[in-house]
Amino acid sequence: MTGMWANYFRFRKDHPYLIVVLDAIGLSLIGITVEYLWHRDVIADAFWFVLFLTITSLLEVRHAHRKS
Repeated sequence: MTGMWANYFRFRKDHPYLIVVLDAIGLSLIGITVEYLWHRDVIADAFWFVLFLTITSLLEVRHAHRKS
């Protein structure tokens, strides 16, 4: 189990931008699924909020990466 976590943290350190994009895609799919199951509706305008959060997170990673 610790080997898996060590690999994850190493991958996260080596590819910080990819982690942000994968998190955004994965969490968006979960959110869309829950919204559809709960209300039988998909709100397309929520895409802009997810895009804003993803760009903000990418800029934060870029800033942290430049400091180190």
